[in-house]
Amino acid sequence: MYSEKQDYYRHILDHGREHRIGVSGQVWEEIDNGRFVVHLQPVVELESGMIVGAEALVRKVGTEGRLIAPDKFISQYEVEGVIWHVDFYVFETVCSMLNRWLKAGISLKVSVNFSRYTLIKPSLVHDLLSICERHGVSPKMLNIEVTESVSQVDRDQLAKIVDDLKSAGFFIVLDDFGTKYSNLSILSAVDFDWVKLDKSLVADIEYNIRSRMVVKETLRMCGDFNGTKLLAEGIETEGQLKLLNGYRCDYGQGVYFSKPLPIEDFEELYREGSFLPRMDSGAQPAGYLKN
Repeated sequence: MYSEKQDYYRHILDHGREHRIGVSGQVWEEIDNGRFVVHLQPVVELESGMIVGAEALVRKVGTEGRLIAPDKFISQYEVEGVIWHVDFYVFETVCSMLNRWLKAGISLKVSVNFSRYTLIKPSLVHDLLSICERHGVSPKMLNIEVTESVSQVDRDQLAKIVDDLKSAGFFIVLDDFGTKYSNLSILSAVDFDWVKLDKSLVADIEYNIRSRMVVKETLRMCGDFNGTKLLAEGIETEGQLKLLNGYRCDYGQGVYFSKPLPIEDFEELYREGSFLPRMDSGAQPAGYLKN
C-alpha cells in the first residue's frame, strides 16, 4: 500500500509536465499581477474573549474584480500540480505582515493552510525557514494547518513531515476534524498542537445531543493527548458559543465573531478593540471580543 501511494504521487508530479510548466507560469503571472489576496479571520480564546490569532485565507480576484472563494480554484491547482505556488505566496505574505506587526508591537499567531501536495515537497521545511529568516519572523509565530485530506499521505511519511516541521519550531494544526473517520487514524499517528473541530459538528450542537457528545468526547480526548488544544470553527450563534465555552473549548472562530477580513480591516479591528456584530441582529454589538 505504501508503494502504491508513492507511485500515485509520483504519477501526479510527472503527469503532463510540459502542461504543468505552462500552468505554473500562468499562476506566477497571476501572483505578480495581484490576482490573489489574503484575508484574515480572527481566532478567539473563548474563556477570555480575546483575539489571540488569525487564520490566513486566500482569495482570487476575478476579471471583474469580484473575489473568488478558494473552493473554486484550489482543487484545480492541486490536479495541475501547481498549488504550492499559491501556498507559498500566502506564507510569504503572512511572514511579511508578521514582520510589520512585530515592529508595531502586535504579537499574534497566524495559521496558514497547506495542501497535501505542498507538504510532500522535499525542500518544504528548508524553504519555509528561508522565508521566515528573510522576513525576521520566528516559526513559533506560525501555525501550519493541514486538512483531513492529508490522510491520503502515507502515515509514516506524514509523521516524519510533522516531526520535521515541529522540530523547526512551527505549530501544527489538524483542520476539519470530524468530517471523515480517517481523522482518528491521523490522531493516533501524529502529534498535533491544535485540532480544529469541523463546522459541521458545531452547526447543530444546540439541538443535537449526539453532536454535543462528540464535541465533549473530542475535548476529553485532546486533553489526554498531552495538552492538545481544540478550536471550534464555524461558530455562528450565541447558543453555540455558550455551549462550547461551557465545555471548556479552548478557541473558536466563525462569523459570530467576524467574517474573514482584508488585512487592513483586521489590523484596525485589533488596534481599536472594536466589538463585532451579532449574527442574529446585525446592528447590535456582540460585546464579547476584546483585546
